[in-house]
Amino acid sequence: MRIDEKVFEFGNFKLLKWEFIKDFNVDGLFFEHVPTGARFCCLLNDDINKVFSISFKTIPIDSKGIPHVLEHSVLCGSRDFPLRDPFSVLLKSSLNTYLNAFTSSIYTSYPVASQNEEDFKNLVRVYLDSVLHPLLTRETFLRQAWHFELNKEKTVLERKGVVLNEMRGRYAEADSIMYQALLSQLLPDTPYRFDAGGDPEEIIDLKHDELKAFHLNYYHPSNAFLYLYGNVNLPFFFEYIDSVFSEFQKKEIVFPSVSQSPVEGLLECVLPYTPLGEDADSAGDILSLAWHIPYRQDLERELGLALLSRLLYGGQAARLTRALVDSGLGQKPAGFGLFDIEDAGIFSAGLRGVKRESIADVETLIFKTLESVNRNPFPKDEVTAALNSFEFAQREQIANSPFRGMSLMHYVLGAGLFRAKPFYELGLFGALESIRKRLEKGEGFFEELCNEVLVKNPHRVKVVLQASKDCILERTRKEEEQCRQILLKLSDHEAEKIIREQQSLEDEVQTPESEDLISKVPVLEISAIDRQERVTPLRIEKHDNYTLLFEDLDTAYIAYMQFAFDLKALPRDLIQYLPLFMKVLSGSGAGDRDYIKFTHEVQAKTGGVGAGRLCSSVKDSGELVFRFLLEGSSLFRENVSLFGLMEDMAHRPWLHNKERCLQIARIMKTSFEESLVSRPISLVVKRSAAGLAEALMLEELTSGVSQLQFLRALIPQIENQWSDIQEKFERMRDSIFNRQEMVCNFTLSEKDFADIRTNFDKFLHSFKAEKRDNAPSEFSKSNVKENLIAPVQVSYAAMSIDLSRLGYVAPGSLAVVLNYLRDTWLWEQIRVQGGAYGAGCSYDENNRVLSIYSWDDPNPVRSLEVFKKVAEHLHDLKLSE
Repeated sequence: MRIDEKVFEFGNFKLLKWEFIKDFNVDGLFFEHVPTGARFCCLLNDDINKVFSISFKTIPIDSKGIPHVLEHSVLCGSRDFPLRDPFSVLLKSSLNTYLNAFTSSIYTSYPVASQNEEDFKNLVRVYLDSVLHPLLTRETFLRQAWHFELNKEKTVLERKGVVLNEMRGRYAEADSIMYQALLSQLLPDTPYRFDAGGDPEEIIDLKHDELKAFHLNYYHPSNAFLYLYGNVNLPFFFEYIDSVFSEFQKKEIVFPSVSQSPVEGLLECVLPYTPLGEDADSAGDILSLAWHIPYRQDLERELGLALLSRLLYGGQAARLTRALVDSGLGQKPAGFGLFDIEDAGIFSAGLRGVKRESIADVETLIFKTLESVNRNPFPKDEVTAALNSFEFAQREQIANSPFRGMSLMHYVLGAGLFRAKPFYELGLFGALESIRKRLEKGEGFFEELCNEVLVKNPHRVKVVLQASKDCILERTRKEEEQCRQILLKLSDHEAEKIIREQQSLEDEVQTPESEDLISKVPVLEISAIDRQERVTPLRIEKHDNYTLLFEDLDTAYIAYMQFAFDLKALPRDLIQYLPLFMKVLSGSGAGDRDYIKFTHEVQAKTGGVGAGRLCSSVKDSGELVFRFLLEGSSLFRENVSLFGLMEDMAHRPWLHNKERCLQIARIMKTSFEESLVSRPISLVVKRSAAGLAEALMLEELTSGVSQLQFLRALIPQIENQWSDIQEKFERMRDSIFNRQEMVCNFTLSEKDFADIRTNFDKFLHSFKAEKRDNAPSEFSKSNVKENLIAPVQVSYAAMSIDLSRLGYVAPGSLAVVLNYLRDTWLWEQIRVQGGAYGAGCSYDENNRVLSIYSWDDPNPVRSLEVFKKVAEHLHDLKLSE
């Protein structure tokens, strides 16, 4: 993209830095808005998916959740758009590709993205007014933070609130408890000891005036970092942002220090958590050790730390991961590896499912494994694998990700906001090359780094989460008792005040917005929408026993390939073994390599290989589509290695390794249980739809709650009946890998595909071609009403509807209807009125099933009643053009 030199002389913006960043193919420009001190980072190229964000340092002073509540509240009406929810109006016509906000430990960011120029300008306009001039009414505070609700009989008092409810859900997650404990213990003298999202037990102490004061102090251009990416009209944004900031003057803002002095000696912390679906004794405890690692404005060292984390804890073959899993002391690795805070890194590692008497053994194992690095340096192939896999992932993201503008935002945000050096992390490829040169000279770079930042680093903490089946229940009972005691002391006047506020909130959301206010929100005109459809080139070749799909795209010399094997002949008694079988193929070893060597070769030579599955239906006929996917990617020059690795996975997998299979099964079970607490909505939706189509039943059996139940029963069978399990795996391998009705999909350039055609043909003909009969279907449609109980303080609701029985075939306009439901009616009914964190709907056009759902929902029964009224609402709806 050519940059007009005149933009550097524009008005009140002073150019601080300009450079072409070759590795990312962007012009990087960094400005200061002189009157206010706001910083403005631009990464300009030809990408039509434009991104804008405005971010503020929002350093918490307690755990009342002020930054988080404010993130929600500023989007509920502003000076120029004084509606209670201007974004629900804006979204009706927006073509945004991203619209959200997020609160980190010490900053808050508001990003938007769109491919449409006018839409992009509208989004920026509404966002800037929202963050700088929010109304922050008392009603908004009560709804978003917390408020009391009293029943008509005045016998039950409860606390409700969107953020309060969200954080109740968060505090049921073991990872969230662990993360906050690590920060508070390692950084006791800094604001990191507070939870910016809010502790539910402290959110209830937050006052409306505190929220407004925090906004007045921090949401100011002098504390703002703006980011602009893509093919944008830079002079327009200079002029517009300057006009928005014109009523502000530069001001000094005093921030608490986020730097922590070294702490000597191992700190210890013990907290309870509630495991899912098991008694506390069988679930075990969770141990994590963590180290505080100060940064030194040295990108090479910081990148070295990230690579060291990969070598130690970056996957199934990493040294510390192997030691923990192979020890048999627990179920699955715990901790987060390396993650960044403002001026330091935190490295954490540990184990889940540990017996209480084995905690000390796990701790000893971690220290011994780290100490062994000096005596037994990382093998060259492991180091090569770590460096190559890291570089591949970064370059692929730059070249082929449709959301690279959002990815680059995260590169520049922290360094720009806190160091005023937004391009700092964009030098990572130069730093990577420097590390390679040091390794070529024989330097023990990673061994020395491990010794410095981990082995000899006294600033560390030990956190143990002890399994307690009553942890969530006790928290709930404590809150209920608090409310009961408050209710006992309420005067009639105070009770009436609560009821009036409660009624006021209900009346507000029931009152339609005035047309005058709605008209203030910018609308994307139909004439501004590009009618030219962007089509991905697709060639389809039908062959005797397989189909070839080919997309001719410039992929920066990366070859993407996927092979889909028909599963309809797979005996039905083997279907639920599929997820474990897929993991065993890629995680147990293949050919002449055990899983460690296999993983290192995958990392060194490819962008990854793996197995998956597809459960769907043919759109018009309803015929079942059930396929096993073998897929991978690599640089074009490594395509022979990629084909070879996938061929070994299919023909020569290590299906005999009982201990490795048991490890994988335990990790899968633990991951499922975690997802039922941290990300349950997809499982709930799958469960609700499972009885409506065979493909949806198969999806639930292999990736839903049924799969978790199956894994729990399977693990003892692996331990005690291994020969039976191995025999099933061998039957599956023999049944699945057949090129009859195989579909092969390639994405790369035409020239590169022509060059690998011979290798592809060799790979293809390594599979037999046998015609088989489909296994008989055991599916019959059913309507299931079900209530699943889990140890969480919030609820999730879903309802799925089979529209095929009505003969309904969705027109293209259904997408508009679903957008309306998601962004308007469900939002108002479930989020605004019902107090849930969110609601949504989706339509599976192949199976013709409509699903409606809510999450972090304090009123799931009410939400189900709302879902039932969708048809009636749409029938009576009258919309203007």
